[in-house]
Amino acid sequence: MSTDPCASIRELLPAYALGALDADERRLVDSHLPACPDCQAALAEFRAVEQGLLHATPTREPPARIRAGLIARLAETRPPVPVRRRRWGSFAAGLALTVLLALNLLLAGQLRQAQAQQAALAEQLAAGQLALELLSHAGTRTHAAAGESASGSLIVNTAANTAVLSAKGLTELDAQHVYQLWLIPAEGQPVSIGLFQPRGQAGAFILPIQPEHVLADFAGFGITIEPAAGSPTPTGPLVLTADL
Repeated sequence: MSTDPCASIRELLPAYALGALDADERRLVDSHLPACPDCQAALAEFRAVEQGLLHATPTREPPARIRAGLIARLAETRPPVPVRRRRWGSFAAGLALTVLLALNLLLAGQLRQAQAQQAALAEQLAAGQLALELLSHAGTRTHAAAGESASGSLIVNTAANTAVLSAKGLTELDAQHVYQLWLIPAEGQPVSIGLFQPRGQAGAFILPIQPEHVLADFAGFGITIEPAAGSPTPTGPLVLTADL
């Protein structure tokens, strides 16, 4: 075993001159050099050789250990910022596009909801105006409409063959069911005159009724809960009735 304290340092000097040592080896050489003139002189020779190699012909392949150290050193110091910036820029652009798309969808949904509410309000205003017109005509009668949980009034003008139902307590049904309106004769089966769903009206609504059938030919009016497509005859519970 060598007793020379500089032997291990001299093995590192060629790579040190080329800047190919790792951090721990570099610190070891840095701590040794100031107190060792011999290693300082050896390092100067290696650096002179390094400079000479830059102009030497032909070019020689460096030792494998030095070459590996240089490659590792270059990998540590290669700036990755431009690539990461490009990747981050693409990611940020994609994220911004996704957020804008989500906002557009949200705003579109809110706009559709507002339009539906506005349309429902316009229908209620029109029905209210029709009710006022009927009440101003002679021959218009008002009948109480009643049910287990619903109530209201039915304004009827047989001369105009028009009625207006004002009711509350009929809540919105699920998608598989609907309210169905019926004219009830003195004898025989009820006749369907339409389907409706009081959406977004908090259970209170005004509904115009202008059937193809002659109102004067019927004795009553009713509403039942039926499947979404309606039924040819009443099958569900009767939730509201009124005389005609």
